[in-house]
Amino acid sequence: MRHLALLITVLAVPAAATAATKITDVKGPTVRITGLPPASSCQRHERKIHFKVTDRSGVRRVDIFVDYVHAGRARSSSMLNFDFSRKLRPGRHRLGVTARDNVGNLTHKVVRFRVCGS
Repeated sequence: MRHLALLITVLAVPAAATAATKITDVKGPTVRITGLPPASSCQRHERKIHFKVTDRSGVRRVDIFVDYVHAGRARSSSMLNFDFSRKLRPGRHRLGVTARDNVGNLTHKVVRFRVCGS
């Protein structure tokens, strides 16, 4: 049976504001996921998946989920990288990113993809 490994990198970009700057932020972070083809196509090789998370107030925490299982958490007040590698069996899978900003707003984004058998 063939397995697929994913390498996930999260880049959280902090706000440019200083401590003296007051920020009104009522929107959750923006989460952009790249590196996965459409769910209608099938993965046969290792893929690098990239997330870019940005927010006006700064990014407090980013959680990664693979098939509803918590795969890891990254925290930072500045730029951060989080790498996760997991072998996936053939079939349909979900990759989720939950990002929380410095004032508590939350964004959750899910992408679906398929892994092909050998």
